[in-house]
Amino acid sequence: MRGTVAWLCVPALAAGCYLRPEKTGDVVAIEAGAMASDAGWSVDADSDAAADADSDAVQAIDAAPPDTGPVDAGCSSTQLCPASSPVCSGGSCAACKLHEDCAGFASTPACGPAGACVSCAPDQKRLCTGAAPACDPKTNSCVACVEDGDCPSDQSAACQPTRSCGPCSEDADCSRFGKICGPKGSCVQCSPASEEADCRSDKACDPKTADCAGTACDPKTLSCTGKTRGTVATCQSCVSDSECVASHRCIPLFFGEGDGKKPLGGYCMKQAASGCARPYGTPISRESLSGKAAESYCGLPEAVATCEARAALVENKTCSGADTSCAVTGGLCKTVNFIANSCTYACRNALDCPAQIPCGGPPDATYCGGN
Repeated sequence: MRGTVAWLCVPALAAGCYLRPEKTGDVVAIEAGAMASDAGWSVDADSDAAADADSDAVQAIDAAPPDTGPVDAGCSSTQLCPASSPVCSGGSCAACKLHEDCAGFASTPACGPAGACVSCAPDQKRLCTGAAPACDPKTNSCVACVEDGDCPSDQSAACQPTRSCGPCSEDADCSRFGKICGPKGSCVQCSPASEEADCRSDKACDPKTADCAGTACDPKTLSCTGKTRGTVATCQSCVSDSECVASHRCIPLFFGEGDGKKPLGGYCMKQAASGCARPYGTPISRESLSGKAAESYCGLPEAVATCEARAALVENKTCSGADTSCAVTGGLCKTVNFIANSCTYACRNALDCPAQIPCGGPPDATYCGGN
């Protein structure tokens, strides 16, 4: 604790005085000027004799004023003021009124509504660039987005509460891209779920305004295909159920069996419930590529035949002797109905071959058109 002290002056000491505490305690002696030692005096600042020598000369003073903290000395120029009050006015730092008042602050060059320099302002959006091109009016800081339109990518089209671009949650988030919101939060061209109805909740059931405007929707990429809905015939390649003609769906087919089984892609195959005919006498049961539950379809014997090999036979494609010269999976170069060097495929019985083409040849290597 600080105590008060008093100057104790002795008349005989013309050269100086001593300072001692008024309260009892440690003796504090301060030498003031040249002491009167030359006169032979010896003075104890705490002795009663020295105090009695001239009690009228004792004056009480405050040894140290209270600590009131730093004092604002004001300013002499704007350069001395901080971004929170950037203008020197009347010797004191004050709030900004114009954006020019903040020109000296590279990171906060705009005057905010509270009078402090900030990163941006509603009328100074140009200050926000790069990955943070929008100005948040609440914080006057540059952010990735304030509204959906600030998000340039259809993969993260919606402005999130965190002021960052993220996944879409509804079709409206993607409307500016001419797309709809996909199941994984990115904007896509179409959805198989609405494809059959040829409309969405926000569109009339009109093919001209449908997701793909007459073409089908690829269920893997959720993009429009180049094929018109309902035009792909039996055993032709497809990616979507809606590409197939009536009573058909797009199902995956394979060639071979066991470990050598090879995936071929999707093909439109007729639903067995509507009746089968040669050469599609082998039932195949599996889920469609558009997600329809597994059911039976009229198919070829996948262990030995493919749609491409069937087409080569029907189209009377010729070959040079080697099976590979037919250039299709499952194709065989044989004598078909006594015509040499014709492309065909293996069969198990007549149902595997087109109408009026027998299944013949060696017992262990029968093929369509063999004799």
